[in-house]
Amino acid sequence: MRKFQKGFSLVELIMYLAIIGSLVGVVVGMFVSFNRLRVKSESQTELAQNARSAVERLRQEIVKATSVASPSAGSTDVALQLNMSGGNLTCFQISSGILQMAEGAATCASYNPITSSKVSVTNSDIFTRIDNTSAKSTIQIKLSFTYNNRAEYGYTTQTTAGLR
Repeated sequence: MRKFQKGFSLVELIMYLAIIGSLVGVVVGMFVSFNRLRVKSESQTELAQNARSAVERLRQEIVKATSVASPSAGSTDVALQLNMSGGNLTCFQISSGILQMAEGAATCASYNPITSSKVSVTNSDIFTRIDNTSAKSTIQIKLSFTYNNRAEYGYTTQTTAGLR
């Protein structure tokens, strides 16, 4: 008569562990890959939203302005000052990589952020004033953004807006 032993042999146990280890490795690899894609997607979405809202706000204020105080004709600057009706100024500047705006006063003193703190404006040729002799001023806007100062998450936009 034969005796039957209960349990697993060492070879069977090693094979089971190898199979389970391989499956866990595949699942962890997929999780890491999906997480990287999610972070990249979120950063690109935030960059695009910040760019769209910043450019739209700039365009709206430029169209409402009566004249451009600075930059001077043909020059480029990181700050923009617009003369509005009623003698008030609307100003835009870059401070620590954040696009800021001040409005409704005779001087620009109290700035509020337009872009989020996760998004940095990185270029130094943001506002270029283009003047034509027979037309009102036009401002060329170039904005380069990075997300959390990571160059691989970058976004650049360029547009022009004219006074009416």
